Amino acid sequence: MVRIEICEGKITIAYGQDHVTGYFLSISDERLWDSADASDEANAIAFKVTNGAGYFDLRTAPMGFGHRVELNTLLEYWKRYGVPDLHIQRAQRGEDLEDPVNVGNSNQQDANKGSKKKKNKKKKKAKAAHEDLPSTSGTDSFLAIRLSYQDRQRVLAACKRRQTPPRGCRMRSATTGRR
Repeated sequence: MVRIEICEGKITIAYGQDHVTGYFLSISDERLWDSADASDEANAIAFKVTNGAGYFDLRTAPMGFGHRVELNTLLEYWKRYGVPDLHIQRAQRGEDLEDPVNVGNSNQQDANKGSKKKKNKKKKKAKAAHEDLPSTSGTDSFLAIRLSYQDRQRVLAACKRRQTPPRGCRMRSATTGRR
């Protein structure tokens, strides 16, 4: 499972892919949660919109949380919520989303770039860059990235250049469990 979270204030945008839900989008807005301080009418409206949980969920597979939609519809929402074009294009082609921890380290890229020395140097440099990243607790089953708005802009730029994300993002690989 690859799950990427973008935090913008009280809104958390999560998108990704797994074998159960296919490609997905989950938007959580804390302001739509039920509140003891709110009136019954305000909570009733929040319940109508999000079933009281404050989530808006879309998925492409027959099973999972939220509403099942066609891939093109999901990708339209991905665009609206700022998912990088690289991930949208991969989903359009039906490819797996890349693990952002390993962006810029794929074997195909290394084969195109040159000699073994360059390969080893790049791998060591990328590995060293990720050793300084703090780990996320409770995310062993999926890849999680929580980003501020400023870090999100840097990650989008890094995806375009296919380099590693900026330091300070908390991430863990779903396949290896390592940072």
